[in-house]
Amino acid sequence: MYLNFEINENMWEYVTEPERIEMGLSYAASIVQKSINEGIKAGFACNGRLADKPRQKVYIEPKCSKYQLFYILGTMAELSMRTYSSFDYLLKHETDRKITGMDIFILTSYVNQSIDRQINLLKRLGNTFQVILLKPGPAKDGK
Repeated sequence: MYLNFEINENMWEYVTEPERIEMGLSYAASIVQKSINEGIKAGFACNGRLADKPRQKVYIEPKCSKYQLFYILGTMAELSMRTYSSFDYLLKHETDRKITGMDIFILTSYVNQSIDRQINLLKRLGNTFQVILLKPGPAKDGK
């Protein structure tokens, strides 16, 4: 499970639409919980920062246990609305590690050429993908 904290490719550091990232966290938590409850390994990574450890990368290797579920949910609860790195950099780290045989969910507000390139490299390594686009919510004035 990979969550992109960037709303668009021009955003830097502070999340400009926190409600969209909160929606992404909710989706990610639901998918992780369902996977683990069905006996499927689940992990989590994002380009966001932990509130109390801003220089620590958020990456949890896939495992299947109740402890893993609590660990992922606890980590999600500790995230601040700031980015640690660009999302394509996070995905590049995975292509550099040459991960293979994974079913990967990506929750993101956009896919640009650089992100698409990393997705295609990961597909060639034998991973499957589901990209879930995080759409903007209704305007704050209800329109």
